Amino acid sequence: MRGETFHHYRDRAQRFFVFDMFGTLVINERNTVEPIFEVLCTYYPGVDPSDLSHAYHEFTREFKSTHSNMELSIDRIIERLDEVFGFHNDPDSMEDPLLRNTRLYTAAPGAEDLLRYLKDNGYRVGVLSNSRYHSRTIRGILEDEGLLGYIDEVVSSADIGFRKPHPEAYLDILRRMGAEPGKAYFAGDNIAKDYYGPLAVSFRGAVLISPEIAGQNLMRVDRIGDIIGLFDSDDR
Repeated sequence: MRGETFHHYRDRAQRFFVFDMFGTLVINERNTVEPIFEVLCTYYPGVDPSDLSHAYHEFTREFKSTHSNMELSIDRIIERLDEVFGFHNDPDSMEDPLLRNTRLYTAAPGAEDLLRYLKDNGYRVGVLSNSRYHSRTIRGILEDEGLLGYIDEVVSSADIGFRKPHPEAYLDILRRMGAEPGKAYFAGDNIAKDYYGPLAVSFRGAVLISPEIAGQNLMRVDRIGDIIGLFDSDDR
């Protein structure tokens, strides 16, 4: 942790904090998404898993090559797979079984303590996630992990079409929270998307959660719970 500090605004109505989701508030301790693909295969009976995987990755590569910082949502992927293999699945009904019900993600140690601290100090809290899954599914995971009660707004790139570090992603969550960029802090585990991205649109401050990046001139902590220690005792 470096020596800089965060300051509470004297006006509690002007206190805002935005978090990244995956790798920040929740973590995948198994470090695999294979269970998601296993569930996906059940929606395409008779299709060779290798053929399904090839079609999935081919479409995602094609999209990425032509849509920089845009989100390819899971419903569009399912629509393409249905077209290729001749199925008629309902993407909305598949999101929870694929992501939420596989229970790959658990609350990061210290996340609830930090969120409780922020709410006790009058902060409105938002979540901005780069995800192919919509905010309703993100909310479901937060609810499962006992964190949703601390969260005021959840925005997924699948909802808005833009991925961090596109400026519109940050501005969207701020608009929903009723915040100006200069009044909000941001925290996440990716230096480009969760640190420099928010600062580029004039967030009040940002902190990178990473025990691996050191020696750079940035605000950094090893663990999410360490963010509490960044706040000084003076309101400003």
